[in-house]
Amino acid sequence: GAGTYTYTVSGAPDCPDATADVVVNEQVAPNAGSNGTLQICAGETVTAAELFTSLVGTPDGGGSWSPILAGAGTYTYTVSGAPDCPDATADVVVSEQALPLDAGADGILAVCAGTIPTNPQLFAALNGSPVAGGTWSGPIAGVYTYTQAATSPCTVDNIATVTVIDDLTDTDEDGVIDCDEALTGTNPNDPCSFILANVTATPSAIWNNSDCDGDGVTNGTEVGEGTNPLDDCSFNTPSITLIVTSTSDCDGDGVTNDIEDSDNTDPQNPCSFVLASANVTPSTTWNNSDCDDDGVTNGTEVSEGTDPLNNCSFNTGSITLPVNSTNDCDGDGVPNNVEDGEGTDPQDPCSFVVTSISVPPSAVWNNSDCDGDGVTNGTEVGEGTNPLDDCSFNTSSITLIVTSTSDCDGDGVPNDTEVIDGTDPQVPCSFILANVSVAPSAAWNALDCDGDGVTNVNELMPPGGGVPTDLNDPCSFRPSDISVAVTTTSDCTPGIEVTKLAEVNDTGLGDEIEYTIQVENTGNVILTGITLLDTFTDINGQPLLLTSGPTFDDSDLGSSEGTLQIGEIATYTASFEITQAAINAGGVMNSVEASGITPSFETIRDTSDDGDDVDGNTQDDPTETALGCLIVLNEFSPNDDGVNDNLVINCIENYPNNRLEIYNRWGNLVYKKQNYNNEFDGTSNGRSVVNGTEKLPVGTYYYVLDLGDGNKPKAGWIYINR
Repeated sequence: GAGTYTYTVSGAPDCPDATADVVVNEQVAPNAGSNGTLQICAGETVTAAELFTSLVGTPDGGGSWSPILAGAGTYTYTVSGAPDCPDATADVVVSEQALPLDAGADGILAVCAGTIPTNPQLFAALNGSPVAGGTWSGPIAGVYTYTQAATSPCTVDNIATVTVIDDLTDTDEDGVIDCDEALTGTNPNDPCSFILANVTATPSAIWNNSDCDGDGVTNGTEVGEGTNPLDDCSFNTPSITLIVTSTSDCDGDGVTNDIEDSDNTDPQNPCSFVLASANVTPSTTWNNSDCDDDGVTNGTEVSEGTDPLNNCSFNTGSITLPVNSTNDCDGDGVPNNVEDGEGTDPQDPCSFVVTSISVPPSAVWNNSDCDGDGVTNGTEVGEGTNPLDDCSFNTSSITLIVTSTSDCDGDGVPNDTEVIDGTDPQVPCSFILANVSVAPSAAWNALDCDGDGVTNVNELMPPGGGVPTDLNDPCSFRPSDISVAVTTTSDCTPGIEVTKLAEVNDTGLGDEIEYTIQVENTGNVILTGITLLDTFTDINGQPLLLTSGPTFDDSDLGSSEGTLQIGEIATYTASFEITQAAINAGGVMNSVEASGITPSFETIRDTSDDGDDVDGNTQDDPTETALGCLIVLNEFSPNDDGVNDNLVINCIENYPNNRLEIYNRWGNLVYKKQNYNNEFDGTSNGRSVVNGTEKLPVGTYYYVLDLGDGNKPKAGWIYINR
């Protein structure tokens, strides 16, 4: 190179070498450096700088590169030499480094909240055509980055991101996202398989209008009302719009929901059901409850065949719960709950406390008679008497049959008997003695019903023994039994009068005399033990026997033989067939003694008269019948028929000095005739009572016949029958 070069030519021996110096100066040769290599990223255009730096050595700058710079290839660097110096060149072989693998395009991955996605899940979420083998990084704000790293000299990595979001997919549209269904084990493909608390999405219209639990209420309505669309016992009955298919018995009443829906009862109300529709076993709670508030459990009612929905259908003996029903089942005016509290029977219309009546009793109750006193309950309440006390009533209000056998007035005759008898069961002195069937009360025994001074008990059981007296008759007593003040003002005077009349049609042998005996009670007391003692003789007093009688015929007040009410007349009959002895004696004479016993055991008597009280003999006047001449035909009929028109006295023509007087029953003279000769035709010629020449009325009259021969005048009766 440059420098001083000496040229030496060796000398001969002993000759010095010859030298000559050549000073060499060097022209700097161009330096293109040595060949080099360069790797660029595929797709890039190489730069001169990149090539220059890739030359080995210390290339001179300012060279040029050829060919035109592009991508991979051989590029020559030429440095032009100075004169006499060749150009320097060096090559740079440029190779391309492949770009990083495809990372795909950005994607989105939906995952369940709280779930960390796996690399495969992320890779699968990339779009495009990512190549596996890259790396994942992140997340940053929910974004994961997938990197396909660049190889130098490539400096730009291929990246793609996956944004992870919460998976809100609700496949079955039930409002619970699939992620939550997966977590809870429900079926995301079954719209009726979900947990209500996990509903976070909006259910579909189809789901809202469906009915998962079969309770008849749409799912949407249930969610809106806060009931559970998966619980067929969680719903509001008024919201039912679909057919109920649930066979649960939500209210435990023994009727499944679907049947209740058909029956139009409330499947949520244990007391709303049709008993006949019961198809499952009721719940224990229902059995022990009381739907109708009648105090009897539902279960007991069903087993006993009563209606658990009817608070008037129950057995009182089965009441075990408080009665809350305010109904009045028995119609007695006392509500059931009050009767229960008072221990009375709400099924018995005659079991109640009168003072607890608070509602109007029923018409049936009002018209019934609980105590059997014959007065309707309604009347008793209205009048302030007690419809449960058969001795608390107003007798005048009795309208029903009396069934009470109590003896309210203590007279020994039960109420029912007294009403039949027409006596007053509230008045101790109104009764029929013969119907006494229970022991009278002490108070009644001490009473004196008839005011005769003898207590009732002493009348029934005389202290001295003997026949009882009539305690309803103030005239029936023994004076010796009087022990209390006499209060009666009754007239107890007894009286009896007997009249015997004879009727003769003819007075010949074998003809018959008919006798009529009338016994009259003329006193003020009833007479009993009526007996007749008949005395029958001829006109001279010689005894004769009646052909028949006396025989009881009848009495005008209907008493039987032997008894005479006050003012009553009993009629007896007798007969005598005329004998020769009676004719020979000139007539017969008959009298009868009637006797009777007073209530105070007195015996009174009367001897008959002949009905003629104007003959100077008004008492005990025997009935005489003349036989032969001077026979008075007692009956005649002055009706101008030509038969028996006049009063005929046989043989009267033999007594020209006779005088006939005829009197009416009051003793008034109605006819008189001196020298009577059978001309009386029933026409009056007296003036004391009737007008002269007036026809006398039908009836009994009495005559006095003075024959004018100095003997006693004859007297008797006649009967005018027109």
